[in-house]
Amino acid sequence: MRHALAAEQLGLCAYCMRRIDPSRGARDDKPRAGGMRVEHWVARSDSDDGRSRVFEWSNLLGVCGGILEASHGGVEHTCDKIRGDRPLELHPAQRELDVQSLFRYTAEGEIRSDDPRARHDIDVLNLQARTLRARRREVWQRQGAKLRRDDSLGVLRRMLETARTPGKDGRLPPFAAVVEYYAARKLRQRGAKP
Repeated sequence: MRHALAAEQLGLCAYCMRRIDPSRGARDDKPRAGGMRVEHWVARSDSDDGRSRVFEWSNLLGVCGGILEASHGGVEHTCDKIRGDRPLELHPAQRELDVQSLFRYTAEGEIRSDDPRARHDIDVLNLQARTLRARRREVWQRQGAKLRRDDSLGVLRRMLETARTPGKDGRLPPFAAVVEYYAARKLRQRGAKP
């Protein structure tokens, strides 16, 4: 089940977009790079809906361990580790709505949205954690460095393609949505279609 979830999600945490590895379990007590756990979108503790959906595929998500080593020496909790049983508004794989289009990213690594449901989920999952912001900022800065070397439309289109296309291992790069947002935004600024 873990391998199937990770493959379906192209190797990324359903919430924060960090890399997940189905062969490495996430630990509850300390950070473990790439560790993965199976998350129930509707919590199992939900007395009405949760218990009946325990094994329903659309209710299962692959997520990271939710424990990040912070630069200040402590740890930060994100994703399902901090969520607990609190309900979320938007299912990451909701087919009727392009959930990713509700989010935007900044050069500082922040994730933002004008949609109240998306803002709710950002808060519940602590997606503004300092460590996640720093990692998204690094991804943003790498894209900027590529453009400083060659700012052609071809480079932007390759960035976009890389963010949308799994590699030979079937996985997207971590924080692929940041790259996709960055490249699409730059293409629109130049009057080109993403």
